[in-house]
Amino acid sequence: MVNDTGANGTNIGICPSDAELRAAFEKYTEERLKWQEMQSRLTAEFNYTPKRALIFKKMKELGIHNTARRHAKSWSKSVMKTFVMTELDNDLNKRNGPATIQEIMAKKHNVANYSDFIRGVMKDEYPEGAILRAPSNRFGKIPRGHHLVIGPWQELHGDGHEKLSSKALSMGPVGIDIYGFRQQVGFIQKLVVVPNSRLANAIGHIHLDVIEEAGFRMPVQITVDKGSETGEMFAQQEALRTAFGDYDLEKYPSFRALQSKHNIMIEVCWKWFQKFSGVELRGVIEEGRPTGYSIQAIKCIVIFFIGSGPKSFSRFWMTT
Repeated sequence: MVNDTGANGTNIGICPSDAELRAAFEKYTEERLKWQEMQSRLTAEFNYTPKRALIFKKMKELGIHNTARRHAKSWSKSVMKTFVMTELDNDLNKRNGPATIQEIMAKKHNVANYSDFIRGVMKDEYPEGAILRAPSNRFGKIPRGHHLVIGPWQELHGDGHEKLSSKALSMGPVGIDIYGFRQQVGFIQKLVVVPNSRLANAIGHIHLDVIEEAGFRMPVQITVDKGSETGEMFAQQEALRTAFGDYDLEKYPSFRALQSKHNIMIEVCWKWFQKFSGVELRGVIEEGRPTGYSIQAIKCIVIFFIGSGPKSFSRFWMTT
């Protein structure tokens, strides 16, 4: 088709005068803006939206270098070191690296600085900061310790397994919520499919089922993560220990809430459960996406698993 208008590409607006562009680019380089930020500022100030190549072409024509050092102030090394030390003291979590401090010096104080000098100061004054900021140390390493076991019912660990839930599968209402209890000695006390593993009343009911099925024996302590589903179970365990417990609650607490990664006994159980049946089951359920299985067909698989999955894994665990 013939282009009768003679206009090619996108309308980026009318280019400002050289004097206006030079003043704008000098200001942008002093603020150490990236080209995307320069583009946004030019659009807001002049209704002019050049692309990346045109921005750098205009800067080259006007003699503007893509750095703030030409227009920046200069500090002595002693003053710069004092500033770096102040920033380190203000950074309580020690998450700011040399590049962040360099940006602060440039944007807030318009000071030319060198990351090598800043990195050297940080290495000499606080070498632990680099270790904390390392990608491999993002969440910190869990210290290893001894596994203290006194006997059965010393401690019961509870947690929900949500790798097969409807949220994880993203297939509408299809999903399997599982909640489990495992003793400190390693015995899997109960694995059961529940309608909602985040519902406090449901988990509280399972807690009472565990005690009843064990001949009305209750654990000295229950250890869980900090989920909202544990509220009813906490109240029940506290009341049962107060009424029937033989140990002092101050010395032997009835309930303990940890971060999920520290609730080792039950968390490692999910790893083996997933190897035993979870991976295969998830694959079967997710076949419904490309193959066009009906929701009713998938429900049949779910019903079969409810009757056999957790129980067969518990038997496997106890006999290996």
